[in-house]
Amino acid sequence: MAGFLALIGGTVALRQFAMQAIETNTKLANLSKNLNIPVQQLSAWGIAATMVGGSAQEMQGYIAHLTTESANLSNGLGSSLIPILGKMGVAMIDSKGKARSALDELQDMAKWAQGKDRKQVFAWFQQAGMPASVANLMFENPQKFAAMLDQAKKYSPTEQNASSAAQMTMQIALLHAQFNKLGYELLEMVTPVLEKFFSALKGGLDWCLTH
Repeated sequence: MAGFLALIGGTVALRQFAMQAIETNTKLANLSKNLNIPVQQLSAWGIAATMVGGSAQEMQGYIAHLTTESANLSNGLGSSLIPILGKMGVAMIDSKGKARSALDELQDMAKWAQGKDRKQVFAWFQQAGMPASVANLMFENPQKFAAMLDQAKKYSPTEQNASSAAQMTMQIALLHAQFNKLGYELLEMVTPVLEKFFSALKGGLDWCLTH
């Protein structure tokens, strides 16, 4: 009995792990397309953030924020980050007026932070909207930082992994829809029978209450 229950528990845990992996990689695939940043790079930066006690979601969220601000600036919409990043010597657009990669901007910010007072730099990073978990990674030694990214990339999903997860998400959604549709059809089929049953039951209860 204990072995059977352990088997069921292991199966449920495996299913949950698989579903979580599919969901995570699908979100990563969509974010990669939206930001035009390779899946492996996005994932590696997220993993690197967790290696210093941070959050992959916060890192990827900040990358999205930088990408949007740089795109706005290149499109003539301006950016609230110009003053603070300008003081750091971090360019948001290149010489041709095109938006720079958020990852290149983060690398520049990390280089700028080296050798400076951490408290002051952290305050500047906060002004740039950077979460503390992201800032902690920026303070790492450049060589260690690069090694962390290289190591994280080895354990990051490939473009094919993310694409497969996105396809699987679509199939799962369709399967759920099919089951729901089947439920609607079955309910419609049994509704007349249930109505007769409940009507008869109500009649029986009424008779009992009046006799």
